[in-house]
Amino acid sequence: MASKYTLTRANICIEIPDHPRVLALDGGGIRGLSSLLILQNIMDEVGAKSKDPDPKPCKYFDLIGGTSAGGLIAIMLGRLGMVNFMDKRI
Repeated sequence: MASKYTLTRANICIEIPDHPRVLALDGGGIRGLSSLLILQNIMDEVGAKSKDPDPKPCKYFDLIGGTSAGGLIAIMLGRLGMVNFMDKRI
């Protein structure tokens, strides 16, 4: 599932070898919510670039884990495939 990436910075290209994509989520109160909001923005970008109308984190990350509430979120996103982010009209 992993592929090669190229990092370009200051006119220097570095080839990044195959590596697993890991999503780590922090837990507890507002940190769990902020993790979800950041992940929502990441998945919106992934969907726009891949033309996938409903990108799921379980399709794009090789390992999803977290602590406390982040662990529960990781189970819902990874094992159960749940992705219903909050309504953007809020």
